Amino acid sequence: MYSKRFQILMIVAIVLFSWAASSMAASKWTPIGEWQDFLGDYWKQTIRIYKNGDYFRLECSFPGESPINRTLIPLKAKRGERKRFRDNQSDFKEEYAILSNGDLALYDQEGFIRKAMRK
Repeated sequence: MYSKRFQILMIVAIVLFSWAASSMAASKWTPIGEWQDFLGDYWKQTIRIYKNGDYFRLECSFPGESPINRTLIPLKAKRGERKRFRDNQSDFKEEYAILSNGDLALYDQEGFIRKAMRK
């Protein structure tokens, strides 16, 4: 049988884990958009941007793979854009701009790459 001290520590650990899990679930990430990004006939990714208070998160997923999550930093939107973000975790300093028509423009340090269509 386990010692009384060990049993108490296990109960405390379970309570703390339950509290942390419920706190994470309680943080509301609200979707602000979803887009399909096509590159040829063979490559398709779904891009989603979420907001939680002043924080933004990018989620990119390919069919059959786990999604990639990144933190986005909001930037000042340019003409013809609703919102603009930078992914500072990327080696290429990628930027994403939600355009006035709802499409998502993708940029890197070289400039415009392509547009993803609103889903």
